[in-house]
This record gives sequence, structure tokens and C-alpha cells, in this order.
Amino acid sequence: KVDIVLFFGTVGFFSALFLLPLFPILHFAEIEDFKWPTGTELKFLVLTALLGTVISDLLWLWSSLLTSSLVATIGLALTSTVSILVDIMVNKRHFNFVF
Repeated sequence: KVDIVLFFGTVGFFSALFLLPLFPILHFAEIEDFKWPTGTELKFLVLTALLGTVISDLLWLWSSLLTSSLVATIGLALTSTVSILVDIMVNKRHFNFVF
């Protein structure tokens, strides 16, 4: 059985370890301009992180435990595909091949 806290803690630790050093490198190489978010932007970032990342990851992990990781991943992959197909059929949207 998977320890959820250990799993997400390990993912967060390695993400911070490998990705945080890229911020100063990209900033001083003038590839990206880094600036601190304002208070309002920070509130929306935290809200988006909680709703869009934490809850969706927990639901994916829960569905993996209830079924299998294969079924949960296929369902997650089909979410975007079905959304595009519904957009094409219902809203008459047109997407190019690169999209």
C-alpha cells in the first residue's frame, strides 16, 4: 500500500530540489524575468494550487487505489481528449493539427 503523505512529500522535495535552482539561472540569463507576485496574485495562486493541483492529485490517487493506476491514468488522459471533442461537436470549434 502507498503512503500518500510520503509519496507527495517525496515528489515535492525532489521538485523543489531540482526546479528551484532554475529560477535564478533563468533570471540572470535574461531568459525569464522573475518578480514577486502581489498580494492579490498570491491569493489566486494559492487558491489555484489547492483546487487545481492538490485536490485533483488526491482524486487521481484515490481512483488509482479504488481501481488501478492504468484505469485512472487512461481516464485522466481522456479528460482532455473528450473536452476537445465536445468543443468541436457542440461549440463548432476548429483546431489545427499542432494543437
